[in-house]
Amino acid sequence: MSISRCDHCGEKILYEYSIEFKGEAKKFCCHGCQSVFEILNTHGLTAFYTLKETSSENIRPQYSINKYKFLDDLEFTQKYLIPTTRDTYKFKFFVEGVHCVACLWILEKLQAFFEADYIVFSKLNMSTSILEVEFKKNAVLSEIARKIAFLGYVPHPILTDLDAEKLAKKEDQKYLIKIGVAFACAGNIMLYSLAVYAGADGIYKEYFNIFSFLCSIPVLGFSAIPFYLSAWGSIKSKNLSIDIPIVVALIIGMGLGIYSFLCGEDFFYFDTLATLVFLLLFSRYLLKKVQQKTLGVKDLSRFFSTQFSKKKVGIQFEEVLTKFLKIGDEVLIDAGESIPIDGKIIQGTTHINNSLLTGEVRPELKGVGDEIYMGAKNLDREIIIQVTQEVENTRFGRMLNEIENGWHKESTISLITDKIAKRFIWIIFILSSFFLIYFSYNLGFKIAFERTLSLLIITCPCALALTTPLALILGLSKMAKKGVIIKNENIIEKLTKAKNIFLDKTGTLTVGEFSVVKLTAINLEQDWRSLLYSLENHSNHPIANSILRYLKDQSNKLKTSLEKIEFDEVFEVPGKGVEAHLGQTFYEIKRIEVKEKEQNLNIQIGLYRDNELLASLELADSLRQGVK
Repeated sequence: MSISRCDHCGEKILYEYSIEFKGEAKKFCCHGCQSVFEILNTHGLTAFYTLKETSSENIRPQYSINKYKFLDDLEFTQKYLIPTTRDTYKFKFFVEGVHCVACLWILEKLQAFFEADYIVFSKLNMSTSILEVEFKKNAVLSEIARKIAFLGYVPHPILTDLDAEKLAKKEDQKYLIKIGVAFACAGNIMLYSLAVYAGADGIYKEYFNIFSFLCSIPVLGFSAIPFYLSAWGSIKSKNLSIDIPIVVALIIGMGLGIYSFLCGEDFFYFDTLATLVFLLLFSRYLLKKVQQKTLGVKDLSRFFSTQFSKKKVGIQFEEVLTKFLKIGDEVLIDAGESIPIDGKIIQGTTHINNSLLTGEVRPELKGVGDEIYMGAKNLDREIIIQVTQEVENTRFGRMLNEIENGWHKESTISLITDKIAKRFIWIIFILSSFFLIYFSYNLGFKIAFERTLSLLIITCPCALALTTPLALILGLSKMAKKGVIIKNENIIEKLTKAKNIFLDKTGTLTVGEFSVVKLTAINLEQDWRSLLYSLENHSNHPIANSILRYLKDQSNKLKTSLEKIEFDEVFEVPGKGVEAHLGQTFYEIKRIEVKEKEQNLNIQIGLYRDNELLASLELADSLRQGVK
C-alpha cells in the first residue's frame, strides 16, 4: 500500500484532511497545513511550492492559538519594542525551522497574510535564522508571532534591554568615530611624510608639512580626548596611570612638531603621534569588546529571566515573561519544565532535579509547602507555586551576581602588575627628567626634547597593563564555555598551587543520567517486558525514561515488539513508583529494599505482581567522555 503524503509539507499522513481544489483532491496531514495551503492560494503565493521543491526538508506546522499573548503586555511593549522614525515598531524573532529558499520567500511575504496593512516589511537572515519585522503601531505583535507559527515555524522572541543596548551602542559609536578619525588622519599624514622622506623639497615639502600638521589637529584635539580625561582623573585622584606618560608624550611631540614647523626645521612627529593614538585606541576597543563578549556568565540568568511562565490571571493561566513575575504570583509548571523562579509549592507533589544548583542529579520529592528554586527541573507532575522572590533576588540570580562581581574584582596578579606599572611610570618620569636636563646641557634643548620623547613613547607600559586582564578574562571565558564557572580570577592563581583536587562524582565526573546495567527476570511465565514498558510509559521520572530507552534498544536488537497493555487503572505515586490494576491483579514498580551490607552505589528497581517480584533492574550512572 502506497504511503500518502501531505500536499503542503510532504509528511506522511496519519489522519487525512482533504479538500477539492480546482477539480483536484488535495490531501493534508493536519488542519494547519490545509489552512496554510488555502491562504497561499488565496493570496497568490503558490510560488512557495515551486521554491520548496529545491529542498529535501519540509516544514512541520507548530501552531497554538493561545500562545504569545505576553507579547502584547504594556510593560513588554515599552521595554522591548524598538520605535522607528516612521511611526512604526521593529522586533526580531529567531525562527526555528528555516532551512531553504522557500522559507526565506514565505517569511519575507509575511505582510500578504494580513488583511489590514499592518506589516511594513519582514526580512530574514538565512545564516542566523533571525527574522526582523517592522509593523505599524496598531498591529498586534502576538498575532504576528502566531501567524509565523501558523505557517509552520517556531518563532522565539529576541529580547534585549533597550536602554542598556542604546547606551552601549552610543558609546561604541563615539569610540569608533574617534578611531576612524585617527585612522584616516594617520594614513594621510603617513602619505605626506612618505613623500618628504622620499625627497620632496621646496614648495611641495612645505605644503606636505602643512597638511601633516592640519591632519594631526583632529587626532590630538579629538581622538586623544579619552587619554586626556583618564590622565586628568588620575592626577586629581593622586594616582598614577599609564595614560599620564602617553599624554606627556603627545604634548611634547606636538610641541616639538609645532616648534619645528614654525622654525622651518625638518623634525616632525605628527605621523608617529597619530599612529600611536590610533593603535592605542584600537587595542583598547578590542579589549573592551572581548570583555563584553566574555563576561557573559549572566547569560544563564538572562536565559531563565527571558523564558515564559504560566501566571494565574483570574481563573486561567496565561503566558507572561518570567522577569515580570512579582512576589505572590501563582505559576503553573508542567512536568518536564524548568523552574523559572524561586517559589513555594501550593498545589501538587513531584520530584525535582536540583543538579544545576547542587550538582546532585538524584530526584528530590517535593510537596505542598516546600521551597523550590530557579534552575531546578520538574520531573513528574504539574505543580502550582507561589513566587517568593523576583528574578534578580532568586538563589540562582544571587549566585550569578556573586560570580559576576568576582569577575570584575582585580586579582592578586593584576594588582601586582598595576603596582609594577606605577613604579615603572615613576622610573620613566625620573629618567625622562634626567634625559631632558642632561642632554639639554650637553647637546642642546632640541636633541634633549627628541630623546625624551623617544623614551616616553618606547617605554609606555601599555602591554603590561592590558595583557594581564586580557589573559585572565579569556581564561575565565573559555572555562565558562566548557561549563566551568569560576567565582573570580584569584581562583585561577590558586589552582597553580593546588596539590589535591576533590571532584563531586554525580554530574561532574559522571554524565548524571542513569542507564540500565543489569536486568534479571525472576518469573519467565509472564510477558514482563511489555508490563514494564506499559507501566513506565505513565511516568515522566528520569529513571522511567532510562528503563524505556533500554527496553526499546533491547527490542530493536532482538527484533521483537513491545506490546502496550491497557490497564484498568494506572497512577504514579511520587517518591515510590507506578501502580496499576488489571482486573483483580495489582502491578507496581518500586525500589527493591536490600540489606545494608548488600547495598552498592547502583539503584535497584523491581517489577511486582501482587507483591511477587517478576523482574529486577539495576541502574547506574556512567563516566563522562574523557574522564580517566
